[in-house]
Amino acid sequence: MNYAVPGSLWSVVLVGAVLSILASYVFSMESFWVHATMTSLLAAMISLLVFFILITDLPYRGEASVGPESYELVLHDLIEARAGR
Repeated sequence: MNYAVPGSLWSVVLVGAVLSILASYVFSMESFWVHATMTSLLAAMISLLVFFILITDLPYRGEASVGPESYELVLHDLIEARAGR
């Protein structure tokens, strides 16, 4: 089984990110620096979301993975609950 985010969803996220940043240039502002700051903040927020999707893409691998201990604890609790019936 493959638990990764599908490629089509990645393309939607990345194309949406690029379109959102490009759309910020449609708005006209008197100060270039305010416009650049707002565009940078938008780009930073989008990059943080893409980074979050990337690190949670494969939940059973890597440093931020879900270990077997959680599942073993739940299994132990279920077995005890069933034995106590």
